[in-house]
Amino acid sequence: MKSKIILVVSLLFCLQKGRAQNADTLKVFTQLNRVEFAKNIITPKTTIDELIKMLGTPDRIEQSVGIDRHFIYDKLGLAFDGGKIRMVEGISVTFNYDNDKKAAKNKFSGVLKMDDLIVKETTSGEDIKQKTFIKELTCIPGAFCASNPKLPHMVLMMGLNSSSKITNLVFGFLLK
Repeated sequence: MKSKIILVVSLLFCLQKGRAQNADTLKVFTQLNRVEFAKNIITPKTTIDELIKMLGTPDRIEQSVGIDRHFIYDKLGLAFDGGKIRMVEGISVTFNYDNDKKAAKNKFSGVLKMDDLIVKETTSGEDIKQKTFIKELTCIPGAFCASNPKLPHMVLMMGLNSSSKITNLVFGFLLK
């Protein structure tokens, strides 16, 4: 009986460890203006149609100014912004849903790596400035952080809740 319990606990531990190792990693290269996810490369030249071929049909599509603009994958915890020319302009990663209809409702369950930083909901603006190519970041505690859009890297907006935990990160591509 005791050996069966040990076997079941060991199997559960292995399954949990395997699930964590197999979680998708979203890699954001802020200086290269590129994102890698689920063996796909997403750049400002990626069309919305190509994105849908990569990830499947979005769970929701929200309109802005009469056009399909926000392509939301609630199950993945990701949302993509596109414009009139139907190119991917930005990516939003949900950590703590804050009722923003343009954001995914579910928490991103994979690993988010931004340059040399593994981002968690407790990552601070200082962490980002120290371990990524984003060196200018203005933060208002409990509200948001924003990078300087005039510098040669991806634009970052980081929503914060009242506990200064990240609600979502939005990466905007440099559109050249």
